[in-house]
Amino acid sequence: MKKQIINWAAFGVIALSLAACKEGYNEFPDMEIIPARAASFMDKYKPAEQLFTGDADAGFEITGEQGMKVKFPAGAFLDADGLPVSGEVTVRLIELYSKTDIMLAGLSTESHSDLLESGGEFYLMAEKDGEELTLNPLNGPWTTDPVLIDFPVAPDNAPDMLLFTGGPSNLDPNELTWIQSNDRVVDNSKGWYSFPLPEFNWINLDKFANYPGPRTNITIQATSNGTGSQLDMNAWLVFRDTKTVIGMPGSTTIGTHYDGMLPVGKEITLVLVGSDEDGVLYLGSLDITTEDDQTYTILAEQVTDQEAESFMQSLNQ
Repeated sequence: MKKQIINWAAFGVIALSLAACKEGYNEFPDMEIIPARAASFMDKYKPAEQLFTGDADAGFEITGEQGMKVKFPAGAFLDADGLPVSGEVTVRLIELYSKTDIMLAGLSTESHSDLLESGGEFYLMAEKDGEELTLNPLNGPWTTDPVLIDFPVAPDNAPDMLLFTGGPSNLDPNELTWIQSNDRVVDNSKGWYSFPLPEFNWINLDKFANYPGPRTNITIQATSNGTGSQLDMNAWLVFRDTKTVIGMPGSTTIGTHYDGMLPVGKEITLVLVGSDEDGVLYLGSLDITTEDDQTYTILAEQVTDQEAESFMQSLNQ
């Protein structure tokens, strides 16, 4: 039984105050629109963590807000001592389907610097009395009674997805990357990706992009239409023809750099999202076709909540 929905995630962010003027028979003075705040925007639009409860002894099924289904067999949970768990357990679920979902969750589609095309991502964790639980090996992915996942296939998803789990990057152990879980191609018949759960963790259904041809560097710098206060910005590379999103490291004030991995000739939207020292939301973007070793300066403008939402959703089209 579902208990509640909890807002989740953190991610540095955006927005504005604009002047509006109405003209006609009567002229109205300029009206300042209340600026959107990064914190309130994120609370409203970031992916939500969903909580469910079920009986570990009997087994149970859950269905996420966006359609993902999980079937837990009896006895699927172990405690920190490796002992079977009895009674009521809590399951935490986050579903990510779109490029916007991936961005707002603070994730990227890459595996140790190899670009990935995503079919969707989710977070699945279980706990009892505040203690995290692990998956019983008797119900693991290679058993006859696994935890079974049905994950909706979006119309724009490519076939032949593999399973990846979240883990430390080879380049920086403090950063999350996607690590291939096994070589099994995920079945996507009848509108679902269907597979046994490999572990409680972040899970990604992906395929390696394997872009041919040369690779290049890219540098992004930010300017703003604000009052001069320093912006706390994040930058992303959003591929327009595939579900591929790359978060860029560093500060966009001095220039964030993506080194040697970007295919030449790809249509990409460069996105800046952030806030000033007062928490006001800023957003900037630039559509490009990648060239060799380019630097781009992007204007980050104050935006309203509605403008930011509309732009974020347009990235999924």
